[in-house]
Amino acid sequence: MLIVKELTKYFSKGIWRKQYIKAVDSVSFSLEKGRTLGLVGESGSGKSTVGKLISGLLYPTGGKVFFQGVDIFSLPSTGRIQLRTKIQIIFQDPQAALNPRMSIGNLLTEPLKVHRLVPGRYLKDRVADLLAMVGLGHEFYHRYPFELSGGQNQRVVIARALSLQPELLVLDEPTSALDISVQAQILHLLRIMQEQMGLTYLFISHDLDVVQQISDHVAVMYNGEIVEQLAASSLFHARNSYTRSFVDAHIPLVSTDRVQPQKNKGLN
Repeated sequence: MLIVKELTKYFSKGIWRKQYIKAVDSVSFSLEKGRTLGLVGESGSGKSTVGKLISGLLYPTGGKVFFQGVDIFSLPSTGRIQLRTKIQIIFQDPQAALNPRMSIGNLLTEPLKVHRLVPGRYLKDRVADLLAMVGLGHEFYHRYPFELSGGQNQRVVIARALSLQPELLVLDEPTSALDISVQAQILHLLRIMQEQMGLTYLFISHDLDVVQQISDHVAVMYNGEIVEQLAASSLFHARNSYTRSFVDAHIPLVSTDRVQPQKNKGLN
């Protein structure tokens, strides 16, 4: 589904004398439909920049990204708009991703109207379906982001992304702002959505425990480059020297079983 070839991004700084900062340098990987690739690395390694490039928020200095066989950077502007319904990105902070002046119902209705996906008379029904899909009741329709918890807002962000019926989700630290119990709920929700809808995930994180739980394969980034790609089950047994040092800096899980849903604790 997704093939990334020699993807490169430099940022410039300075007015009179330009200097260039290497954020991503010749990154290549592929991702099959219905699978999850974890992209890990320390802060500043370039992993979030890769996510923004793939989702079309940034334009590359060099390289290509093929989505379903089409080079996304060669598309005209109309083609890129259509592509945005197929590739969605979810960021770390749900509060920052939601307009505090809009109700949850309006936040979910807006993308449906912009892309003309649902006739007007069916909008409320579609929003109700989206809320139910992420475990929220119809009573959330008239609430505002400040009235919800961090976990509930992240569910709203996920529902908004799913409203456009995407095929690829770029998940940029989607659980790092949440406490551990809520992380488990969101990760379980993402796995259920993937199984039910056949979604493909690029999961970006510095949390190796979370990445190992949700990913099929892992790519390790350092200084803008991918230094190793391996199966998620082999992450804590990596042989690459940098990966090994990165892993050693984290405390491994006592158990590496998949995250299970929390029971009888209500939604957060």
